[in-house]
Amino acid sequence: MSDSDSNDGHETDVPAVQPNADSDYGLDLPDFTQDAYSTQAPKSKIPLKKALSTSTLLPALKRTPSNVIATPDFPKPTVREAKIIELSKKLRNMTLALEREKSSKTDLSNKLKVLQTLSEKTATDSATSPHVSNTSANPSSTAMASELKSVKEKLVQTVRKLEEERIANQSLKSELRNTQKALVMEIGDDRGVHAGAKVLDGLMAAGWKGRAQQIHILKERVKELSLRASATLPAAPVLQRQLPADSNPGFESHRSNQTQHQQQDNLRRISERRQETHDQLHADFNTLTNEHSELKLKYEGTIARNKCLDKEIKSLKSKIQLLIDKATNDDKLIKAMHSELEYHQGLRDMKKKEERKLETVTF
Repeated sequence: MSDSDSNDGHETDVPAVQPNADSDYGLDLPDFTQDAYSTQAPKSKIPLKKALSTSTLLPALKRTPSNVIATPDFPKPTVREAKIIELSKKLRNMTLALEREKSSKTDLSNKLKVLQTLSEKTATDSATSPHVSNTSANPSSTAMASELKSVKEKLVQTVRKLEEERIANQSLKSELRNTQKALVMEIGDDRGVHAGAKVLDGLMAAGWKGRAQQIHILKERVKELSLRASATLPAAPVLQRQLPADSNPGFESHRSNQTQHQQQDNLRRISERRQETHDQLHADFNTLTNEHSELKLKYEGTIARNKCLDKEIKSLKSKIQLLIDKATNDDKLIKAMHSELEYHQGLRDMKKKEERKLETVTF
């Protein structure tokens, strides 16, 4: 428990994240996603405590931003490189603490198993031999029970610390992954990130060049070439008069100037073609915009005319309905008049018949 207590002061307040993402950036980091409550470490792998204590990782751990001296060929590491180094150190410290907690947990669990077997054995012995005096059995059983209780408490504390270490380890892995993503977005590809990870592991620290160092070297080379070009260009005409074309030292610079002029002409022609294409597209765009505005006006006029026609259709429908109602009423009136006419016609026929009967009677 002394090893686990000594590591309680390590940096553990890091944001929590998802594990198993370090392999995406080329970092050969240990896997902390095993079960925190497992009691045995893998048998086929070298313990991480031994692997991390090797001499291959010492240069990477000692290369901190405070003790790195900036030189023209080796400039000072950037903030992101320093952050990667710091996170790698934190990760290794958390790995060591995790392995110590695992080993202490394994020892405590083995001790707990031994004590459980002893307690079971004493319980069976006391059950089989009841003639043993209680005075002699009680002190040993109480001592064993107290020791078992303390071992259980230590085991619970160890498991809790192991879980905290695992969570902190996952947080560090998440922070490292986010830093690597930021580096990839800054550099443009992940090759530089992979190379930096190998440097941190001490695998290729001799031949590796950082981005700032490469930029510095390229700037120095550009300055040197500019000085050479400025020194050779004034003497080129004289040397061309004195020496043939094949043995002229300034011939190469003259040819490079011609090539540069040709490239500039090509670029100028390309830019002119692009400008013409842009102007043509701009004119087409203006034409299409005008056509669109005209079509939009026509569409709006058509919509207004449709609305007027809809109103006229509604008014005509209402008039037609009135005419239909009037025709229906006229039909009813005609039927009523026909029935009344038939009634009066019948009455008149009856009167005529009565008059004829009266005339026949009188004669």
